[in-house]
Amino acid sequence: MIIKSGKLGLGRFLALSATCGLLAVGSIAQATTWLAAGGKIRSVTLSAGTNEAFRIFLSNNGVDPLVSCSNDFAYLNASDDNYQAKTAALLSAYAQGKTVGINYIVDTAGFCQITDLSF
Repeated sequence: MIIKSGKLGLGRFLALSATCGLLAVGSIAQATTWLAAGGKIRSVTLSAGTNEAFRIFLSNNGVDPLVSCSNDFAYLNASDDNYQAKTAALLSAYAQGKTVGINYIVDTAGFCQITDLSF
């Protein structure tokens, strides 16, 4: 951006720059907000590799802990980091009736994408 005298003063330039910076930070913060949920896996479903491939449905004392999502499941896609290890761990917890903790992000469609696990 070229600042010409009289066209865009330094004060207006700084104000505009600060506004753009705040908008950019707000967008980044929204994209990287991690949420957490926990409970027992009540069911598992499978779909195509890029269509929320591995889905888990949680229950915490009869309550759905994934209320921040536009559906009631959390998912992994086949291309996600550690997909095989995460799905194996989740299936093991499901088979044993263990409580799991998940961290997730809400994707652009409002679905919960699993990022991390804890047991």
